[in-house]
Amino acid sequence: IAPDVNLSWAPVSYVSVYGTLGGGKHINTLASLFDYSKYSAPIFTYGTSKLPITFDAGVVVGPWHGAYVELFGGYAKADNWLMPSYVNMINYYIPTDISGWRGGVKAGYNYRDIVDFSIRYEAASQDMNKGYYLWRDRAKNVLNLSLQVTPIQPLDVVVGYELRKDRYCNVSDLDLCEMGDAENLSIGANYQLKDRLSLFGQIENLLNSEYLLAGNI
Repeated sequence: IAPDVNLSWAPVSYVSVYGTLGGGKHINTLASLFDYSKYSAPIFTYGTSKLPITFDAGVVVGPWHGAYVELFGGYAKADNWLMPSYVNMINYYIPTDISGWRGGVKAGYNYRDIVDFSIRYEAASQDMNKGYYLWRDRAKNVLNLSLQVTPIQPLDVVVGYELRKDRYCNVSDLDLCEMGDAENLSIGANYQLKDRLSLFGQIENLLNSEYLLAGNI
């Protein structure tokens, strides 16, 4: 049982303000850790992590003639949060107390539900015990671009690009290793055959770039 409070307010039709407040315990399943790095040794077991507080807030202006702008930010504190580390070529997770702020801006434009474009930039605090807890690579700056085209109603084609800059991982509980930048250009498609049946496919890393997923990987 954990608190979860959501508030929203729309003083006019094209302006809305929102805020969320949460916390509680987090179960660290092996499946969730493998989603980040499939090279982690499965012989290790981990306890639960605790989120004393998570807070996010933002304001959205729009849509106006299909365009909108969103400003957002927040703060989170996580105890015993599992951050990737490696020693002697073995990847594992170090329980880390980490807290920090993040903030950013998102802008987008939708043309008659045929073309939808958005750009999103986020920044977060960064240090051994500072950062946005959900970014296990401790990225300091993240840029996302998305373009969705619907040439015919059942078919959506999406082109996405993500750039993660100034990334670090744990070498020990007293040191960080620089992982450089990571970028990913992808394209995907989704075809809705019926209300409950769709086909999809996606191709990742079209730029064929090399980057570290975790320490030394």
